Amino acid sequence: MEQGLHEQSNALLEKEVQPVNGIQQVIKQLASAGIPICVGSNGHPFTVRMSLERTGLLPWFGDNVFTASDVGIPKPAPDLFLHGAKMAGISPEHCVVIEDSATGLKAAANAGMRSFVYSPENSPTPANLFGAHPFQSMTALPELLGLVPA
Repeated sequence: MEQGLHEQSNALLEKEVQPVNGIQQVIKQLASAGIPICVGSNGHPFTVRMSLERTGLLPWFGDNVFTASDVGIPKPAPDLFLHGAKMAGISPEHCVVIEDSATGLKAAANAGMRSFVYSPENSPTPANLFGAHPFQSMTALPELLGLVPA
């Protein structure tokens, strides 16, 4: 039964998933600035990669897609973000996490990383931001990160 539900949700996700408006431009700006990027998700590895592929974002991340299964413990433990930082060769205090959940914000704080919380209009903002700066549109992120337009 669980297998069938998993297959149904993946089929629906594959058909319905869309990239967040403005994310491609942000990723292009990060890439042109030479800033390494990765994904750190509690999601199932297949679902995470499939979502990135369907939205056209996977080529930007390549092998830098990590899930809780890679480290054996999900967020809010810091392990997933620390693993991503290690793989990128960057110390945690020089990393920035973009999150949309309280669990992820807590993981970023536990990892000693600066964070921003994506909280679009008509979407609830987590009650505890763990020091994260909220923003409502991906188009605002490059300025928050100090990037110049590409």
